[in-house]
Amino acid sequence: MLLTVQSLIEQGIGDGLHLGAQVCVSRGGENIEELAIGSVSGPSLRSGPASSDATYSGQALPMTADAIALWMSSGKPVTAVAILRLVEQGEIELDDKVAHYLPTFAAHGKQSITIRHLLTHTAGIRTARFNFPQDDWDTIIAGICDAQPEWDAGEQGGYHAQTTWFLLGELVRLIDGRTIDRYVREEIFLPLGMQDSWLGMPPGKYHDYEQAGKLFAMPITGSGAMTSNEKMGVAWNTRPRPGGNCMGPIRELVMFYEMLLGGGERRGVRILQPQTVAQMTHRQRADMHDHTF
Repeated sequence: MLLTVQSLIEQGIGDGLHLGAQVCVSRGGENIEELAIGSVSGPSLRSGPASSDATYSGQALPMTADAIALWMSSGKPVTAVAILRLVEQGEIELDDKVAHYLPTFAAHGKQSITIRHLLTHTAGIRTARFNFPQDDWDTIIAGICDAQPEWDAGEQGGYHAQTTWFLLGELVRLIDGRTIDRYVREEIFLPLGMQDSWLGMPPGKYHDYEQAGKLFAMPITGSGAMTSNEKMGVAWNTRPRPGGNCMGPIRELVMFYEMLLGGGERRGVRILQPQTVAQMTHRQRADMHDHTF
């Protein structure tokens, strides 16, 4: 099967669909196969307009197993786990009103929205006025608090790409005192051994990875040709976006999901209790059309 996967990835590179990929296969908590195919960048790509590293514009750098790639929405469960740790500790409950912790969020009739609504994409606040990464954290939160709801909380469902995830990150900060990027790093990534995983990395680490040629320059291909992607710029990668800019080698993302498969534990390190993982992975919505997809 791996030969088929490798062949398909190489075909995609040849067809100009992507630059390369990392593949990690795990069984029983052990990695049994790893592939690093293609390159992290190409001659026509830069890592982003905010970067000054010319390496990305001059040559194709080989993909490696330890290259840093954006996980995009595959990182959303990381933020969910952060919230569920606070639930386990008795700091919050899933049916608490968000406005209890963040009073300005009640504007425009949002006072009934709960933490559970945020997690299950049923809050009805898919859009808000802010610009990431140009706006700072407080400006983003203020923009979401001022958003008009699209439907009554819990009555409909629609994938929330970023708004509710910023709110969940803000709840972590308000309750724990640490910012969401620091909390995730200290309470989830490092205990699991995910040394090169981040939710928004320090600028110094960004430049270290960039100089080492370890930042995967995920290109945009919608126009039919690969072009540079703003998501590889300094600002996009160094400011936390809880719903979309976790990053690291794919082998480390595997560690996180192994923890969930292990009922909240991996190699003796417990992040969640088994009953919490069961609740997290239980179906939350039924007979509800998703208005985003």
